[in-house]
Amino acid sequence: MTITGWHHITYPVPDVEAASDWYQRVFKGTEIMRTGWNASDVAAKRNRQVWVQFGTAVINLAEGPVMQRPTDLHFYHYAMHAPAEQLDEWIAHLEANGVEVLGPYGHGGLGLLSLYMDDPWGYRLEIIFDLGDYETAKQAAISRGGALGNPSAQYEWD
Repeated sequence: MTITGWHHITYPVPDVEAASDWYQRVFKGTEIMRTGWNASDVAAKRNRQVWVQFGTAVINLAEGPVMQRPTDLHFYHYAMHAPAEQLDEWIAHLEANGVEVLGPYGHGGLGLLSLYMDDPWGYRLEIIFDLGDYETAKQAAISRGGALGNPSAQYEWD
């Protein structure tokens, strides 16, 4: 038996139209499906949902109350990955779209670099870039005004 990966991640938003627009614009996604909008879905009391795909990632945005992330609880986020050579392009794109970029952050002993951001509904998102080795990731973070750690806690690492 084998799991081949995630099919989608679902979370509720109060305005699926606005959420679909934001995710398509910010992550260069494509709306691939809607459920809960046609007459048979409405008759079945299916809630309205929009499915947005970017790369192999799919987010199902379902109409409902937002799940509040506790303040400074870092490990309550959704992470995606992008090619390392696109790091600066992603920073510029996010900032050009009014997204506050948190980071970049390197991670002690790892070759990974992370950009964090919050969507308009407060969900914490992460884009991970694999820079190959720890020293490269550390220097990339620091040279761009970032640090080691995450938005809730920074640290030194030898």
